[in-house]
Amino acid sequence: MMAYLKKFNRLGLMRRSVFLFFLILIGLSSFPLKSAQALTVIRDSEIETFLGSLKDPLVRASGGHPDAVKLIIVEDPRINAYVTGGQKIFLHTGLLLASENPEEVSGVIAHELGHVAGGHLIRFKQEIENAQIKSLVAGVLGLGVALGGAPDAGMAIMSGASAGLTNNILSHSRAQESAADQAGINFMEKAGFSPIGSVSFMEKLADQELLPRSQQIEYIRTHPLTSNRIAALQNRYDRSPTREKTLSTETYGRFNLIKAKLLAFIDPGLALQTFDRTDTSIISRYARAIAHYRMNEPDIALKLIEQLTTEFPQNPYFYELKGQILRDFARVDQALGAYKQAVALSNGDALMRIDYAHMLLESSYSDQKARKEAKSQLLQAMATEKSDSRIYRLLATIYGQEGDTSQAKLYLAEEALFQNRKEDAEELAKQVKNSEAPGSKKWVKAEDILKHLDTLED
Repeated sequence: MMAYLKKFNRLGLMRRSVFLFFLILIGLSSFPLKSAQALTVIRDSEIETFLGSLKDPLVRASGGHPDAVKLIIVEDPRINAYVTGGQKIFLHTGLLLASENPEEVSGVIAHELGHVAGGHLIRFKQEIENAQIKSLVAGVLGLGVALGGAPDAGMAIMSGASAGLTNNILSHSRAQESAADQAGINFMEKAGFSPIGSVSFMEKLADQELLPRSQQIEYIRTHPLTSNRIAALQNRYDRSPTREKTLSTETYGRFNLIKAKLLAFIDPGLALQTFDRTDTSIISRYARAIAHYRMNEPDIALKLIEQLTTEFPQNPYFYELKGQILRDFARVDQALGAYKQAVALSNGDALMRIDYAHMLLESSYSDQKARKEAKSQLLQAMATEKSDSRIYRLLATIYGQEGDTSQAKLYLAEEALFQNRKEDAEELAKQVKNSEAPGSKKWVKAEDILKHLDTLED
């Protein structure tokens, strides 16, 4: 789009009204990805594992590999979900908390997979580009009329073209939404899920389409809803061979636990109002333990979580929470044992391994043996966890403590790369390259980092 703006400048035809016109177009083209900017991403083993248990069968049913599609949880009270390039599905916490059952979450995930399988991101980008080219022509025509002495007519041409093209794009999007609905139900049926969640979630939002756009929830603004879509979903549900399928009691229990967990972390005050202390259920005690921890009341939180670890000694997430509370209130040596138990019970969850390694380095028991164990945990975590830069920082700490400065700098350079601090990565890699023998393992690694930086600049 900027290429067109530069061309306008060279022709000497740019006026403020046209400039604003194109800014509107730029805003329109970025709208689908606007929510992906400045995100607060939540990383939590329990929530990610549960959502993965819903996602993975659906991805397989769509013909994809579960590892190729990543779910990202965004802390945002708005009800929304969307997919971006790289097969990333973003789920807002607002949507998870508003969902009444796991089937509704499954329906949303399946719908977003429908966009992935249908190649809608590529098509939408092409539609936007086509719209921008047409708008450029309309803008030139409108500007010509305005310069010819009829400014009102010129602006009418430009604004009319903009409105018409916007409607075309939204029509295109509605067609994609319907296609994603049908594909999503196909995936749910193939995975053995009932499509009831797709119907109930959309029915819940039906009244939103009657509101002014400014008052609609974000999901409706980014996923245009029509009565025809709901009717089509209902029709598919009525004919579905899996309509009577139900998820397990365990799945419902896990779903309610993660909802309570999210609420307690995000709004501890509301969680304590929602889960009265006379309620001794697992969900209530879990939520209240988190809420009291978040409100700087560790003793109350630990009492509740101790009850849960005693009653459910095989649940790794209860031990993880215990470790987190102890760590954050400076009881590192006690946290070490809780994290060790969590790692063992989870069969080596990567995020738990990172926390355990951190405690090994911070506790009073830290020594050469502890560093060796921490290094082992981090390297195992690195095999599956690609989104946590703490791994590189902690490995750099270990090698620094062992006196291997070059290896420490290499890990710090990788951390800098991960965090997009290119200048820091370059400086660290150059330091290693200058200090190591040419052709050595560390020299080659430093050279690889510098070459990678060159490709990023290109």
